[in-house]
Amino acid sequence: PVLKNSELILTISKDTERKVLSINPSIKTFVTYCTTSYYSEEVTQAQKDEVLNKFAVKSKRYFIFISALDKRKNLNSMIRAYAEAYKKIKAKFLIIGSEGYDFNETKSLLMNFPQDINKNIIFAGHVSEAEKRVLLENSLFLIFTTLYEGAGIPIIEAYREGVPIIASNIGAIPEYAGSGAIYVQNPYNFKEISEKMVTLFKKGAPNYELINKLKERGMKYFQKFTEEKFTERLKQALEKL
Repeated sequence: PVLKNSELILTISKDTERKVLSINPSIKTFVTYCTTSYYSEEVTQAQKDEVLNKFAVKSKRYFIFISALDKRKNLNSMIRAYAEAYKKIKAKFLIIGSEGYDFNETKSLLMNFPQDINKNIIFAGHVSEAEKRVLLENSLFLIFTTLYEGAGIPIIEAYREGVPIIASNIGAIPEYAGSGAIYVQNPYNFKEISEKMVTLFKKGAPNYELINKLKERGMKYFQKFTEEKFTERLKQALEKL
């Protein structure tokens, strides 16, 4: 009924817009994309250190995944990829998010790996916005090789903090990641994900030449998702009514 009776449908990506139009080709649509609010309170260096210590990580010595931990987020493939790349990258894997359905499969998977890998995979659970900002800005990169997304909030949060991304080339993810990401064509293939992880390191150390290049591209692309740009697009949408 919504797609039949609405005068205008706002969508968060062109990918979502295509799905709406496949159901009702005659309806008016407008892509607004998402934006993200900024945790603007000042965080002191001492507070940052406290957060990093809480989760047993050091600045730029880990990479990060942020999402609900359910099957469609493809976490198990990322963990397998990390285990494959572990000896070549010398970085911890920090996972932020609440346990979702089928998380027992992840627990079973972890039992297959040796202790030195398991101790470097850190499940932070739910964190505050202040903690998330600190953990994100101090990470080397965001891994976001999920199986499908209609948008990409963690991607634009990462770009806002100057963090590059390894992402799936699926759904709306390329719309949100643009040129600041290294893309995985098949997120079901953990070996491909692993290979992309390794490209961000040289002889085990972070490859800052590539990381900084991606960081610059990502921060530039983020300008498409500011609150000001979102407001502009929303005004343009309302003018269509």
